Amino acid sequence: MKKIFAASIIFFLSAHNVFPGPDDIQLTAGGTAQIFQNRFVKEKDQSKSDIFLTGTYKGFAGFAEKRNERTLGSALYKNEFFYLSAGHRYKPVPGFYLLRDPDFYSAFSNPKSGIVPQPLVESAWLGIFPDKWSGGIFFGKNLAEKRAGIYLKSPLDIAAVTYSPETKSGYFSLNLRNFQLSKGKGEPEFTLNSEVMGTKRNYIGQFNSKSILPKQGIEAELSVYREENGKLFATSLDNFSSENSSVVKFLKLSRYHYDRLEIFESKSNSMTERILGLNASLLSGNYGGACIRGRVYENKLLSGSENSGTPAVGAGGISYEYRLKSTEFYLGGELRQNKDRIGELKFTIKPDPEWKFEISSIVQAERNKLRSLFEQWSDGENINTILTDRTSIFKIKAITPFIIFNISGSRKKDGRGEIYFANIQFKFDF
Repeated sequence: MKKIFAASIIFFLSAHNVFPGPDDIQLTAGGTAQIFQNRFVKEKDQSKSDIFLTGTYKGFAGFAEKRNERTLGSALYKNEFFYLSAGHRYKPVPGFYLLRDPDFYSAFSNPKSGIVPQPLVESAWLGIFPDKWSGGIFFGKNLAEKRAGIYLKSPLDIAAVTYSPETKSGYFSLNLRNFQLSKGKGEPEFTLNSEVMGTKRNYIGQFNSKSILPKQGIEAELSVYREENGKLFATSLDNFSSENSSVVKFLKLSRYHYDRLEIFESKSNSMTERILGLNASLLSGNYGGACIRGRVYENKLLSGSENSGTPAVGAGGISYEYRLKSTEFYLGGELRQNKDRIGELKFTIKPDPEWKFEISSIVQAERNKLRSLFEQWSDGENINTILTDRTSIFKIKAITPFIIFNISGSRKKDGRGEIYFANIQFKFDF
């Protein structure tokens, strides 16, 4: 793989015999600072940094960076017939999880304000017709080191698939954004995003879809994912769910947002947890809605071939909610039959397609017996709902064209300590 990398650098430097002028080159500089504090984490793992410089010229791109103590380089050449890349940043296949560096991620994924490629482990790619139905071979660390893997992707990066004969590991992605059956306002809209990676027995993956009927005010959301040892929730080192493995299904049906039905199920090796919820507005208007909520919680413990669990627990809650386009506010509380108590806060505002600010928090009584629902980023753009027993969580996320930060703090149950995490990324185009 190193020989392929060296050959690609030589090809990158010699493939074009015209010396570029300063106006032909687009340069971006930036970096990442990451801090993770917990009494169980070694000091050397508490902070990470990445400083980079990247440039493009016609079909060429180069990426130089210092990722912690490692100095890394990446190169890319692409035209209408061929794709060639090597290093730690470029790949022709869309998606977040394939060959990603588990210790880093890039939150710059907005095509309008510019993309910083996702940090990868060492890989090399060779393909044909990159803007059409494209295919080729690749090598990648811990995936396809001795034998080449193969890949195939569709135009517009809607679908992609890879397979490594060496590790018998596959990858699949599908991305349909804001697809309309017919053009025009008020028409049904459909969004689907899915990624699956791994082997038949050991894999992670997610499926998120949303259907909107604007004229009727109806929305339907379906989320299914399989988590394995914190690999799915990769944008933060703090895994609020604290489960080694689980399969989760979440269905939400709503009309004008405030009236909605929610069905949630999480199945792990030791337990199945289900939640059925109904939310209704008592009073709603231009300034939001005053709502009531009812839920039923059911836990079933799995012990060998015998099943045991606790009786279903009912819960009631009140909330004030406001939603207008991409602006959302939620403040509510819930009391359960078993005396469990929770409080929740969420605020999201998106004044511009390239700007977003989000706050989310949950507070639970120390003696709570049942876990509660909480939203967690699973990659750079998708949010999946998890179950958490943290007594408190507070998160802030801000996205702009030049700086992005994600800051969270949480407290574990039974006095097991606090966890603090911060990831700040910046970039400048010149």
